[in-house]
Amino acid sequence: MVKIVVCGSYSDVKVIEKVISELKARGFDVFPSQEYLKELVQAFEESDSSVVSDLTMKKRRQINSKFIDEIRECDVVFVFNEKNGEEYIGPGTLMQMGYAVGLKKPIFFYREPHIEEVLSLAGALVLQVFVD
Repeated sequence: MVKIVVCGSYSDVKVIEKVISELKARGFDVFPSQEYLKELVQAFEESDSSVVSDLTMKKRRQINSKFIDEIRECDVVFVFNEKNGEEYIGPGTLMQMGYAVGLKKPIFFYREPHIEEVLSLAGALVLQVFVD
């Protein structure tokens, strides 16, 4: 079974849940699971405050480490590159993409990328754009 890791901004959880559900319905093994997605949402909600606690930073590092482990084992990386209806790639996602590129993992995007840093990083590994 092909394993896909969905990286990106988790600000629009309903759309990401839809993407994950669609990928699963098509027979893919998808990370994050619904359970882990709930943990991600909680962690991101906690980080919206102006003061980020040591506990929140520790949680963010654990999440990033988990994504790195999952990217190492996956077949494809799917980047959800949208936030509030606009194209968006945060620093964590860019770092995860860089790791995927280093491992020569193919990268798919939710929407066609136009951000220069993303295009220069992904290059030939961008195989297809997800069309909703």
